[in-house]
Formats: sequence, C-alpha cells, structure tokens
Amino acid sequence: MKRFEYIAIDLDGTLIDSLDYLYKVYKKFLNEFQIKGSKNEFNELNGPKVKEIVSILKKRYEIKESNSNLLKNYNKRLEDVYKNKIILKDGIKEFLEYLKKNKYKIGLVTSASRKNVKLSLKKNKIQKYFSIIICGDDVKQTKPNPEIYNLFLKKANISKDKILTIEDSKNGYHSAKTAGLECMRIRRRNNVLKEFLKIESIPCEIISDSKKIILEITPFDKKISKIQKEKMEEEWKKIQKKRKKKMENNKVLILKSIHKNKKEILVKTSFVDYKYIITSRNNSSINLKLEQIGVSGLILINERGVTYTLFAKRSNYNTEYPNYFELVPSGNIDILSKQNKKNIDFKAKLLDELEEETGIVKEHVKRITELCIIEDKNNSVYDICCIIKLQLSMRKILKRFKRTEEYVKPQFVRIDDVSKFLLENKSRITPTTLGLVKLYFN
Repeated sequence: MKRFEYIAIDLDGTLIDSLDYLYKVYKKFLNEFQIKGSKNEFNELNGPKVKEIVSILKKRYEIKESNSNLLKNYNKRLEDVYKNKIILKDGIKEFLEYLKKNKYKIGLVTSASRKNVKLSLKKNKIQKYFSIIICGDDVKQTKPNPEIYNLFLKKANISKDKILTIEDSKNGYHSAKTAGLECMRIRRRNNVLKEFLKIESIPCEIISDSKKIILEITPFDKKISKIQKEKMEEEWKKIQKKRKKKMENNKVLILKSIHKNKKEILVKTSFVDYKYIITSRNNSSINLKLEQIGVSGLILINERGVTYTLFAKRSNYNTEYPNYFELVPSGNIDILSKQNKKNIDFKAKLLDELEEETGIVKEHVKRITELCIIEDKNNSVYDICCIIKLQLSMRKILKRFKRTEEYVKPQFVRIDDVSKFLLENKSRITPTTLGLVKLYFN
C-alpha cells in the first residue's frame, strides 16, 4: 500500500539542472554594478521570487537604478536561460514516468515565474505530468514562507499525511515543513534511485556493512512443544500437497544473535529443518519466530570500460518470491556448506551458488568481498551479501548460464541503468536486492 498519494516537487535544482545557470545570471547582474556576488548569498536567495531577489540586492548594495529596470534586466537574462539552456537532471524523466505509472498525482511548487516555468516545461516536454502547478506569481510571499505550500494544500484538497514534498534548497525545505508537510530534501548529486528508495517503503534493513563477518555455528536449543510440532507436520503436508515439485527438508541455517565490534560482526547461528522455517512462516500460530540466513551476491564485470551487473528472474518453482528479479547469485546456507572449525565459509557457499546457477567456476572470480548483512523483513531472512568481480566476457557468461529450476531470463544491466531497471520492475524486485543496490550506490 502506498504511503503517499500526491508528490509535490520543486523545479530549480530538483527537477531541472538550473543552479549553475542561475548563479551565472546572479553574478552577471551584480557585475554590471561592479559588485562581486558570492555562493553563500546566492544560496540564501534560492527560494524567494525574482522581484524579492532584485529588491534585496538593490537595498543591500545601494544600487541606484529603478526597481522596474533592474527587474526587467534580471528577467531578460532568466528567460534566455529557461528557454534555451536548462535541461532535466539525470533520471528525472524515468522518475516522473514511475510516478505516473503507479498512479501518483504530481504537483509542481516553485518560486519561479509562470512564464519561465512554462518555457522550462515546454523545452523539456514534461508539462503532461503535473496536475497542479503553483508558481511565484500565485503568492505574495514565497519560500521559505509556507504560503506557497498552503496554496498547494488548498488546491490538492487532500490530507497532509498523504503528501510528500521534494526540495533541494534550505528555503524550500523550511517552506514545506512550516506548512506541516513531510519533505525529502535532496542533494545536488542525488540520483533518481535515491529518490525512489526514499519515497517508497522498502521491506529491508541494512544491518551492517564494511566489516569482517563471521558465522559461528552453535547448537539449536530452542524448545518446541508437542502442539507446535503437530501444527508444523500438518502445515508441511498442506504445502507439499499444493506443489508439483516437492520441497526437500534439508537442514538450513538460522540466526541466533548478532554481535558487533569495531573490526568484525559475529553472527551466532544454528541448523534446523527447513520445514520449521517454511511452516512457521505460513502459519503464524506455530509461533517459532525463526530467522533464516542466506547468501546473496552483486556481480560486477567490466567490458570496454563499462561496468555491468547480472539480474535474473526467479522461476515459478521458487517458494519465496516466484517471478521476482534479483541479483545473481543467491541461495540458502545448508548443512552441506563448507565449514572451518565452528564457522561457515559463506564465500565458498556463494561461489558454489554462482557455479550452480550460472556455470561460472571460481577460477573466473577475480575477487569476492563481504559487503553487508541485509534483513528481508517480509520473510525474516538475513542475507550475507558480497561483491563478486568476474574476469569473463558477458557473452561467455550468458552462454554458460544454466537454466536452473531457480532462474530464467538472465540479463546484464549497466550500473548506470540499474535505477531505471528497478523503476521498470519495482513491484517485482526482492527486498534483499533493493537493499544491496541501495548500499552499493551510496
């Protein structure tokens, strides 16, 4: 279920890459009067409408020319910029398409003049996305004053908690917050993926990153009652009866506890029957609260100076997330996984999954590095995630890729296009993959 119904977006610096051009307009305007502007002052003036900016500069620097002439001068420069130079920020078109496809209403709330807004929207061909457009001309006081967002609220006729505002400037952020709206302030180099991940509630949590991860095996000591066992057996029979391909009741790894220090993450684990996991997940009255541990990888391959990663779709036979896309490889940690003393060699397990799912042997792995632990909150699964760098061509990888019972439709995606891929397939991406990509991009 969507948390927000209306997305209200700022224009300059948020939708369009205009700040450098607007800064030049501001500098050249002051240079005519032998005044040297500053970045700090420009940022301070990012929010008010042009009439207010001109008035502030005239008073501050005691410029003798009339307000009307100064305003005409400033506006002429701005119109040229909005009409001929300003373009959309990277990923914005895909972001707007995603909002439209998922039936969000979109508003534009900007201090820019209506004339310049029209010029910019027409140049970038994005007029069709906005159901409400509020400009600086429509209010007496603009950002950071809340009047402009109060007017948007009146026109939107929807409760405040159903609106998300997106701003880049301090003035815009304060305008939205003072109006009582939730505001996501983006930085200049934020891409559409970050916006997407923040707008949507992702059912995963990054538990740890950038530390050595140790999986220690301990005995399973949870007490299971007779009633719980009976319920599990009954539920297991129901599940198996519905499936064409019967599930195997292997021993799989579960979480007992996580301990962190400055250098490493110690994860204490135990092995249990797989039916304990799947039956208690299907029937909450069993109440075992077991959290499974698996492995996931993000493949990186460089070809002709471009970096790619590998996605594939989980097949219909999968118990979890059938027909969802995820990063390859991925799998459970079972009792057959390689063990070193009391510890699980999860990297070896992930490389086994890589060979089993793609046909790529470990000799073609340049490097494998642990990255993080991610919790899939939907299924209470913790994945130990690694980056896998390969030294093999994409053509050879796809040729070797085995159509296992787990995966179909393998495809390489350029790292620069991953955000677009996620947006296009948003409702069919596993939570662990979303979390892994989020951490990697950050």
